[in-house]
Parts: sequence; C-alpha cells; structure tokens
Amino acid sequence: VGFASVCVHGGTEHPRSHPYDKEYNESGVYRCACCGQPLFLASAKFNSGTGWPSYWAPVAGGKVGYQKDAKSLLAPEVHCSRCGAHLGHLFDDGKGPTGLRYCINGVCLKYDPGTELPVEKSPPWVANQFLLLALMLAGCPFCCLMASDAQRLCARGCRWKHTMVQDAPADACPGS
Repeated sequence: VGFASVCVHGGTEHPRSHPYDKEYNESGVYRCACCGQPLFLASAKFNSGTGWPSYWAPVAGGKVGYQKDAKSLLAPEVHCSRCGAHLGHLFDDGKGPTGLRYCINGVCLKYDPGTELPVEKSPPWVANQFLLLALMLAGCPFCCLMASDAQRLCARGCRWKHTMVQDAPADACPGS
C-alpha cells in the first residue's frame, strides 16, 4: 500500500509495515508527509501494540482535523487540517493523559527531530466505540445519524440512499 493510496485515497497501510511503528524518540515532531504541517509530538507517541504509530494527542493549534468515516463507523477519521491528507483514525482506548489513541499510518508522517511544540490540551470528544456499535445494531434510524454522507449503511448491512435523516424512516430500508 503506497503513499497515494493512503494519504490521498484514505486507505490503510498494513500493520507493522512502517518503521515509525517501532521508533520512539524523546523529542521532535512528526509532520504531514504531504505538506509539512506539524501534527504529533514524539513525546506523545506510545506503543499501542496495534502495528501503527500511535499518539495520545496532536500538537496544539488545530493542526489535525476530524470527520466521521463512513467506512469505519466506529472511529472518526483524522486528517491534516492544512492539506486534507488522510492520516488514520481516533479511538478512545489510548494511554497518556487523554486516554485517546490516534492510530496513524506511518507513510503519512515525516519525522523532524529538531522541533518541539505544545501538545493539544483539550482533544475532541470521541464517542465510546461500544456505545456506537450498540446504536448501530439498534436499527436504521440510529445508523443514519452516524453516517455522514448521502449513501447510508443500515444495521442489516444493506445500502440505501436518503439525503437527510428525517427522510429515512425505519421501514424505508429495503432489507426490512
């Protein structure tokens, strides 16, 4: 899996495939490989055991953006706020003071050993993954609330189109 398929097209590199998964530095910053914007402090990195570089918080100043990823209904997508490059996903099972895990594709990062910046003190609220799963399994209306695009995925696994949640009654699902 290459740079363009991950950063541009929102893919995911294979676990344990990038050297940044195994490298831990006390200082420096990881920058966006596309535009060079500082994203994560080396001191905020931890070994999550997942096979991807993981951080408990981004650098301060809104350098990282968030959006709901329709492919991964359980985790918000993380992207560079400057260029929009897909970085990875955010989970609520991390370490450090935030309890969050920014699971980032190594191919999207470039290590800069000579820079130190402040860490984000108030990262975004992230819904508990098990709560979202329970809501998704409860039926189509809840699933629609979580999907961010016009193509909705219902709890039964079928795809159907509605432009707004209020236009999507539970019996509209063809799988009902």
